[in-house]
Amino acid sequence: MKSMKTLRSQSGFSLIELMVVVAIIGILATMSVGAVQKQIAKSRQSEVKTNLSSLFTAAKSFQAEWGQYSTRFGPIGAQFEGNLRYNVSFIGDIAPPATGYTGTVVGVFNDTAGYCPGAVAAGGANGACLIIPTNGVTPAAPNVTGVTGGIVTSSATEFVAAGTARIYQNGSGTNDNWAINSNKSVQNNVPGIF
Repeated sequence: MKSMKTLRSQSGFSLIELMVVVAIIGILATMSVGAVQKQIAKSRQSEVKTNLSSLFTAAKSFQAEWGQYSTRFGPIGAQFEGNLRYNVSFIGDIAPPATGYTGTVVGVFNDTAGYCPGAVAAGGANGACLIIPTNGVTPAAPNVTGVTGGIVTSSATEFVAAGTARIYQNGSGTNDNWAINSNKSVQNNVPGIF
């Protein structure tokens, strides 16, 4: 009898108290969603920084060997793998030098949208990469507005490359645009994180 009396005297949480706790948790979750999305978007920017650095290294190596820049992925040996969010490209089409260059000029692509547009099953046109569209839309061509150093297009003596993507999962916001030039000036000239 004593144990039944003890059970009846203990009280639990009321329905109103439980609903207040659930409401507070909901408010906190709503506040943190924006911060989490921003951190995810920032982590996606590492892709464009890595790919622009790769293009810089390939272009500089080609220039050291042949005395001029080329902006074509094939001749400079630029390769991309995996699922890419950013369309990375050189601004301007500079062919390898007409005299002295003995390599193949196959691979006239100077942007990843052309280099790896294929389906996942096919592995892309060049077998290793795929541009991931945001909400079904392939990233736009990058621009170099406001790039440090004032280089707006590539030439035999200097180059500029850029990458763009809409990096929020729902496709909202503006395109996140990064650029690098032959002086290794890297700039987020059109920020896409808000």
